[in-house]
Amino acid sequence: MVTKADRSEVFSFELNMIIIFLSIFIGTVLLFILIGFLIAKKITRPISNLKLGVEKIAQGDFDYKVISDSQDEIGDLAQAFNAMALAVKQSESEVDVKVKNQTKEIKESKDELRLKLAEIEKLNGFMMGREAKMIELKKKISELEKK
Repeated sequence: MVTKADRSEVFSFELNMIIIFLSIFIGTVLLFILIGFLIAKKITRPISNLKLGVEKIAQGDFDYKVISDSQDEIGDLAQAFNAMALAVKQSESEVDVKVKNQTKEIKESKDELRLKLAEIEKLNGFMMGREAKMIELKKKISELEKK
């Protein structure tokens, strides 16, 4: 049995199939774009957090911690970065203590040198006075010998 179909019905069916195919195609493309965006965001967010951590540490904020829940190389890098920041903070604290100690020692040495210099100047004044008296006595002796 041969059925006759109206041309408009055939074209309508073909048009519907094309619309369905294009809808599926566009939906698939949009789905892949969304998946790509989500994957890119999952990759770039930890890297952005790490970059922010680098900037904070560069500004001297050694208490900043990079938060990363990644269980991959980026997560390992974030943990290593946090460990490095802690080590730098400890090192900076040690340097500060050493600088304070050395500054104290320098001040104490400076004070000691001032005291010694004052003693030397006092002794020098005493010696100069004795020298003047010796010269005066020599003149008197010389005058007495001439008489």
